[in-house]
Amino acid sequence: MEQFFQLTLKYLLAKKYGEFPKTHSLKILFELTKDDGLYIAARYFDVEYTRNVAERCLNLAKKFKELIEND
Repeated sequence: MEQFFQLTLKYLLAKKYGEFPKTHSLKILFELTKDDGLYIAARYFDVEYTRNVAERCLNLAKKFKELIEND
């Protein structure tokens, strides 16, 4: 899930600015989009990866995908 968000955010940044930073930090990538609607998603990532966390991340990824597809 983390890689999905990294690549999607880099895509959005490249689309918006013509390039993207060479970082894997989700916090930095969310901040660079300058989109409060996207950044709030970063607050839901947990350090521990239990089944519950994985399911929540998957649901978040689906909602995130829908959000950027409607942009």
